[in-house]
Order: sequence, then structure tokens, then C-alpha cells
Amino acid sequence: MKNKENDAIQSNKIVNRCKLCNKKLNLSNMIKCKCNNIYCFEHRYQFTHNCTYDDKQEIIEKLTKENPVVINDKIEKI
Repeated sequence: MKNKENDAIQSNKIVNRCKLCNKKLNLSNMIKCKCNNIYCFEHRYQFTHNCTYDDKQEIIEKLTKENPVVINDKIEKI
């Protein structure tokens, strides 16, 4: 009975591993990318793990949201 309980507890334990190299990571050396994956120090940069997250698109959306287009009213010239 105790073996089954121990197995259930161990199976629920989450092991953080690098998505690319499958290296076991502890709390101090794991980095979560904006693509919602966990990587080690070697694969933390976007170009090392072929990140699918698009930074440029996020920046464009943020700028368009924060800086709406302002158009002045047309004035009749005298």
C-alpha cells in the first residue's frame, strides 16, 4: 500500500528540464522564455532555441495601442 502512495507522490513531482538539451534544472538556473518554455543558460537566447515568439509584432501592437493616430481638423483658409 505504501509503495503505491510513494509512486503516486513521485509521479506528481514536476521535474524542470531544458526543452532542447533535456538538462535537469533547479530554480536558480532555469529561465522561462516568452514562448512559455523553460531553458538552461546555454539555450536561453532566442536565436539558440529558435524561439517562435515574435518580439517585433508585440512592439508594433504596443506602440499602436499606446500612441493612437492624431489627425487635426481641416481648417478653411481665408
